[in-house]
Amino acid sequence: MKACGITDVGLQRHENQDTFAVERGAADGQLIAVVCDGMGGENCGQIASSLAVRAFLDELHAVLRADMTTEQLREAVSFCVSKANAAVNRHAQEHTECHGMGTTLVSAVTNGSGAVICNVGDSRIYLQRGGALQRISRDHTKYQERLDAGAAGDADDADDSPDRHVLTQYLGMLGARQRLMPYFAAGVPLAVGDRLLLCTDGLTGKLSDSRLQAVLGADMPLPELGQALMAQALDAGPGDNITLVLIEVTALDPETAVPLPQPPVEELSQTRRFEVSAERIAEQETQRKKQARARRREWVLTVSVILAVLCAVVAALWIAVGSIPRKPPAPAPTPVQTVTPTPRPTPNAPPQVILPPMPTPEPEPEPTPEPSTEPTPTPSPETTSAPERFPG
Repeated sequence: MKACGITDVGLQRHENQDTFAVERGAADGQLIAVVCDGMGGENCGQIASSLAVRAFLDELHAVLRADMTTEQLREAVSFCVSKANAAVNRHAQEHTECHGMGTTLVSAVTNGSGAVICNVGDSRIYLQRGGALQRISRDHTKYQERLDAGAAGDADDADDSPDRHVLTQYLGMLGARQRLMPYFAAGVPLAVGDRLLLCTDGLTGKLSDSRLQAVLGADMPLPELGQALMAQALDAGPGDNITLVLIEVTALDPETAVPLPQPPVEELSQTRRFEVSAERIAEQETQRKKQARARRREWVLTVSVILAVLCAVVAALWIAVGSIPRKPPAPAPTPVQTVTPTPRPTPNAPPQVILPPMPTPEPEPEPTPEPSTEPTPTPSPETTSAPERFPG
């Protein structure tokens, strides 16, 4: 088996609310492909599609076995679809901003030389064999109901009929009286060279079945084939998010493969319609809650045992430490008394006598001499005597 997937936000939306996944099953030849197209305000549509894909895959991996018969595989897929529906409902009830959110779902699970096909909503799956293309899913829309009632129209043509986008079935429907009724094509035989196309209405709303057949019949690898389909859908103008998954049968399990002729495609789908009632979903939800309570009890018991063991270990250590003889405490050293010398009193210094400052005597004025009338005598020259000589 070969598979590839591709998604694009398209030319009209600002966010991609589609989710897809392709995973291997429990045995060789088992391949699980699922595509969901979410709807809801804000980012709730993307949340719904992601929740549905994850819940579907988790539940299917938990129950999938290599030796399952077609009937057992169909029942397993039906159960997983109901769990995906419950997951979307639970999130919508817990988050008021996501009330009214929902998602479509289309899945293919291959097993040996056959496949179990399931869809809810208007996401589709096609089988291409030998140049012929057939849609093996069923739209859950008002438009399809009108066609079933005998109204004129073609379900395989892409048109803008308002009823084409009004869903009558989707994951996330609330209400005890509402029934989830997935459409099943169980035991679809596969041959080497067959191709399966799972897609959202973003692709089928732009490309008619005849155009899909022309592209799918081309001899090219799956990734290039997916890109060609995406390019033609985008070239057709603005529209919804576009998601597609392609599966090509390259070999079959020799233990389960049945030689198949090339029958008309109309003979390939012996379809059966299953109803998953609200009572069954409630019963499954009750069982899930019982299992959750049992797991919680096991967890509490395990934690209690661990705590009891830890308490016992701590008590044993406490007793062991208390039984060890302790050494008497060493006597405390005698404190050394330090004698502080008493300071001797300093003799009082004699009091200083502060004398008043001495008064500064005022200078007496000197008398002014009166000028003399006597002439000033003229000094006479002095006679210089020669030095005396002494004999010898």
